[in-house]
Amino acid sequence: MSGDSIDISVVPYASCAAEVMAFRNANRPVQRDAGYFHWRYEARPCRAPAQIVWARNERGEAVGAASLIPREFFVLDRVEPVGLVGDISVLPAARGRGVAERMLRALREAPAVRVLGGTIVLPNAQVSGALARAGWQPCRSMPRWARVLDYRVPLQRRLGAAGTAVGALANLLTRPWAPRRPADGFEGSWRPTAQFDARFDDLWQRVHKSGAIVAVRDRLNLAWRFTAYPGHRYELFELTTAGRLVAYAATRMDGRAVLVSDFLAEDRSAARALATHLLHAVRERKVGADVQVRSGPDDISAGGWRDAGFRRRVDEQAVMVSDGRLTPDAVWHLSAADKDV
Repeated sequence: MSGDSIDISVVPYASCAAEVMAFRNANRPVQRDAGYFHWRYEARPCRAPAQIVWARNERGEAVGAASLIPREFFVLDRVEPVGLVGDISVLPAARGRGVAERMLRALREAPAVRVLGGTIVLPNAQVSGALARAGWQPCRSMPRWARVLDYRVPLQRRLGAAGTAVGALANLLTRPWAPRRPADGFEGSWRPTAQFDARFDDLWQRVHKSGAIVAVRDRLNLAWRFTAYPGHRYELFELTTAGRLVAYAATRMDGRAVLVSDFLAEDRSAARALATHLLHAVRERKVGADVQVRSGPDDISAGGWRDAGFRRRVDEQAVMVSDGRLTPDAVWHLSAADKDV
């Protein structure tokens, strides 16, 4: 099979929904049902339709596919649809022939894509090269920040049975630096929450966004992303002061790690309070060995994690963009929840 015998086309998701589900499930270890695909492609609070790029052999059989799913973003000075690229798959028999690069180039040039405010992809290492050759540019990275709460877990992985005793000693020695609720004059009330209401719209409007690039985080988009998600369950937390919502976090468990999938705070002080309240709650409930969050150090409400003792890890998630008004010079706000799901 040669690369020249491959036909590339870009079509609306609605015209091939059943084939998208079948191809994706055949090439991923985790199977998804029709409800998931409806949520992901059609239930988004964004009117711009999702697009699928197909690579087909001379018999019309799909040998590759990629998705572009528009979501609402605030880009510098206004809200507009931005396409998130994901599910880039090429069958083993068609690999090494430039199929992925051709699909991605066709996606960039499609009329339905060129009217968007730009495209974003948070790629893995396997597709970064194809994206670069197709015109996507490295924009920034999303570092992972972590705060260890129980050293027995990571030390057991490294030292085996001896790690339990060493970890217990490390826990004892670090207890004086255990997370406490904010003591810097920030008066706030921390609690779990079950739904997104008008207060989240108010927080979204108050957060300073001029010159920033950030996915819309009003109650409609948050409810779609977290409470309607047909996969794992998220825990939602809110921080209020004087009856006003000033920050929230959406978390989930991954083994013994508590992952902060998304957050927003009205300023750095609220972000620090959010981080310390979350650390305190995790330690009190004994539900996780560490807390992790992905966020750029210059994101619009990210500095509080560093203030709360989180340390930057070596692994970083790359961010690549194409066309539109997506510029690396802007102040960005990305979280793990912005990665294609």
